[in-house]
Amino acid sequence: MIIEVGKTYNVSNKNKKTVVEVEMYRHKNNKLRGVNTEIIWRTGDFTIEIFDEEEAERLQDMLDGGEEFCTDSFEMVEMESCWDGCGEDLVPWTCGWSSGEFEDFLNEYYDAEEGAYDFLTERDFEPMECIWYIANGITVEETVI
Repeated sequence: MIIEVGKTYNVSNKNKKTVVEVEMYRHKNNKLRGVNTEIIWRTGDFTIEIFDEEEAERLQDMLDGGEEFCTDSFEMVEMESCWDGCGEDLVPWTCGWSSGEFEDFLNEYYDAEEGAYDFLTERDFEPMECIWYIANGITVEETVI
């Protein structure tokens, strides 16, 4: 398949459990203190509209096994669906946490009843951005609108 400017494509993972959702959070009072939530999904589907030659080349490279698929590589990406979250981790931004501080925070998270979003927002973290990755290959189909 040749990726073309102006066309819209459906992108999904070629292999199970290779879709990763990364949501970034920053603390309201300490901009260096942040944490990412990372969720691995069994499957995920995205719609991408290709706006220019650079995006077309990038998606072609991803399809051909070059670089890893990442949603922030495109101007117009719509996450259509994901299925079966297989695990969630918290990953710190290393510059904002003192030695041992994140480990205590992580233990508190594991002991908590609420999910990551509620846990983090109750502790003054604000969501900033969400990026999706697909590791180990993608499938691409042109969509007809």
